[in-house]
Amino acid sequence: MFIPTSITPPLMIATRAVRDKRTDITTLMRALANEEGHFLLDSSTNQPFFFRRRTGQVMAIAEENSDFIRYLGGLNVPIEKVLVDRICTYAAAHGNPVDIHRISWANTDSMTIYVHSQGSAVYRIKASGIDTIINGDDGVYFLAEPGSSPFSLVNVLPTNCDLLHQLVLQPFSFATDSMSADQGEFLVITWFISLLLSGMLPVSPVLALIGPANSGKTVLLRLFSELLFGSQMPVQRAPADKNTLDGILGRRSLLCLDNLTVWSDWLDQRLESISRREIVNVKRGQKYCELHLDCSLAITTRQLPDASLQSINRILPVFLNRPEHMLTERAMVTGVRQNRDVIMTQILERLQRLLISMGSSSPGYEGPYAAADFADMAVRVARAFGFDQQAADALERLASLHDTVLPSDQHSELIRLWIGIGDNEGRKVKATELHRELDELAKDNQISFGMPERSFAHWLSSSLNRLRQLFSIEQVTARSRQMFYVIRQKPNVSGLVTGGDI
Repeated sequence: MFIPTSITPPLMIATRAVRDKRTDITTLMRALANEEGHFLLDSSTNQPFFFRRRTGQVMAIAEENSDFIRYLGGLNVPIEKVLVDRICTYAAAHGNPVDIHRISWANTDSMTIYVHSQGSAVYRIKASGIDTIINGDDGVYFLAEPGSSPFSLVNVLPTNCDLLHQLVLQPFSFATDSMSADQGEFLVITWFISLLLSGMLPVSPVLALIGPANSGKTVLLRLFSELLFGSQMPVQRAPADKNTLDGILGRRSLLCLDNLTVWSDWLDQRLESISRREIVNVKRGQKYCELHLDCSLAITTRQLPDASLQSINRILPVFLNRPEHMLTERAMVTGVRQNRDVIMTQILERLQRLLISMGSSSPGYEGPYAAADFADMAVRVARAFGFDQQAADALERLASLHDTVLPSDQHSELIRLWIGIGDNEGRKVKATELHRELDELAKDNQISFGMPERSFAHWLSSSLNRLRQLFSIEQVTARSRQMFYVIRQKPNVSGLVTGGDI
C-alpha cells in the first residue's frame, strides 16, 4: 500500500533518500537524532557514539562495531565504509561532549556510585538508598561490554548467606605460605569492588593470581566476568607487542592476561599506564589517535613479579594452590549464573555501606604499604564487608612481599616546590598550566613526572581529598566555565605524607 509522504515518518523518508542516493547524509542524521536519540562525543578521546533513547543503548560509530552496523541495516541503510565515515564526521561536529563510562562510575561530588546493569538500567547508589534509573539519566552514559547481558536487583535476599564467598571464592584453595587464606580472599574482593569504584580511586589496582597449573586462576577470573557481564570474558595470552595490546584495550572494560611469563619493558610501562587510566597515542592504520585506557586488568602467572618493576606497587598478588577436590568449571559457572542477580544485589548493598562509612572520619592508613590511596579505600571496603583485621594484616604483608621502601609522593613534592616559587601560592591556575609548570620543574630538579596533560587533569581532580591533607586547595569556576585551582601551603604542615598514587 502506498503511504503518502505527508504522513510517512521522517526517518523512513530520510532512509529511503539515502538508500536511493538522492540526498546528503545530513538529512538522515537529523531525522535519526529527532526520532531515535542523539549523538555523543567522548570527552576523553573525541570518539563519536550514538545513544538510542528507546533502548538506553550507547553504540560506538565505527565500521567494526557490529551493533551499530546491524542498527543501520535495520533502518535499510546501505552499509558502506564511506557512509560510516560521513556519519562519524557528522557526529563529531554535532555530538554532545560527555564522559562515556564502562561498568561503573563514582561521582565524588555527590557521593553517588552508578553501576551499569549491562542493559538499559543503571543502579544509582547513595548512602540513603539504591534506586534504578535509565542509561543516560543524570547525564551519565555507559557503554555495554560486547556480548553481555543485564542483571536485575532482587527485593528479597537470603539471610546469613554470603553467596559471593560461597559460590565464587570458597571453591578455591588460597595459599597460606605467603599470606593467610582470609587475607588473599580480602585482596580479591577489594580488587573486584575497585572495578565498581571508577572515578573514586586515582588509579586502578592490577590483580595477579599466582599459582601452579590447574589451581583455578583462569576459572576465578571467568566467574567475576559472569557476575559483571553475564558472559565468560575471553582470557587470553599477553600480546607480543604494544599495538596489539592497545587494540584489545580499546574494546574491553576488563582484560585478563593469562599465563604471563615475560615482563618486557613495554608491557611493564603499559601496566603502569593502565593502572593510571592514562590517555595514550596509539597507531590505527596509517594515523595516530588517542586512546583512553579505561580498562581494568587482571593477570595470571606462575611466580611473583620482579620487585624492580615500575608497576609493582599497582599489583595485588594473590596465591592459589591446586585444590584436592574442585567442582568443574561448568558447575561453578552455572552456580554463579543462576544466582547472579542475588550476588550483585548483595554487592550493591555493600557499596551503599561503603558510602555510609565514607561519611565518617578517614581511616587514615599509615602502614608500610606504598599504595596509600588504595590502602585507605581497602580499609573502607574491609569495614563494609567485615574484613577489618584481614585488611590490616594483608596490607602489611603486601609491603613485605613487594620489598619496597615507602616512596615519597613525587607529585606532592613537585606541588610543594611549585608553591615556593614566585607568586604561585594563591595564584589562580588551570590544570593545563599547572601541568606544564610542574613538568618543567620536574626536569630542573631531576624528579620523575612523566604524566600526560589529560591524565594529570584527571589525577588532580580525583586526588583532591588526599592533596587537601597537605595543601589548601580551592576550585574556582570562571564565567567561561573554565576550572581554576588556587593552591596554598597548609598551616602547620611540614614534610610530606608518604605513599604512591593508588
